[in-house]
Amino acid sequence: MEKTTIIDKIKELFNEDVVVDAKFLDVKDSEGNILRVSGEELTVGSELYLITEAGEELTGAGEYLLEDGRTIVVDEASLITEVVEAEAAPEEEAVVVEEEMNDEVSIDSPTMEDKMDAKIKEKMVELDDKLNDVLSKFSAINEKLIAISGEPAEEEIKIEKVGFQSANKPSSTLDELGKFRK
Repeated sequence: MEKTTIIDKIKELFNEDVVVDAKFLDVKDSEGNILRVSGEELTVGSELYLITEAGEELTGAGEYLLEDGRTIVVDEASLITEVVEAEAAPEEEAVVVEEEMNDEVSIDSPTMEDKMDAKIKEKMVELDDKLNDVLSKFSAINEKLIAISGEPAEEEIKIEKVGFQSANKPSSTLDELGKFRK
């Protein structure tokens, strides 16, 4: 080959538009800025760029809060060192649970409050029945006591009065014991 053809071929290679199949992922931070991650996933070791009107710029060291709640930690070389998953806030969980509960309740079905009221009323009726049962048993016992208290005793009850002997007056038993001593 001639020298000029080789040079022309080299020139052609440099003049051709090079098509690069670059894969990246764009995400938004909490302020609405677009961040570009080299690669298809948000992983440790990927480069992070900030997309501006001027083009792509390396982000530099820092933490970036994404709009989905995750946090990206980046080192001085704009490489991702950590991806911290978002923690579900208690308020968000409460809203989700409330929405799920609202989905289950239709206009025709009773609400949770109605169900609780019905259970409370049911328990109150049950307790009222038990209380009435106890009161009726107590009334029956009370009537029997009243009936018995008006009747005379079957046998006469003898009550003996037991008194104390005076210390000065010897008892007959002591007198008899005294006779044995003499």
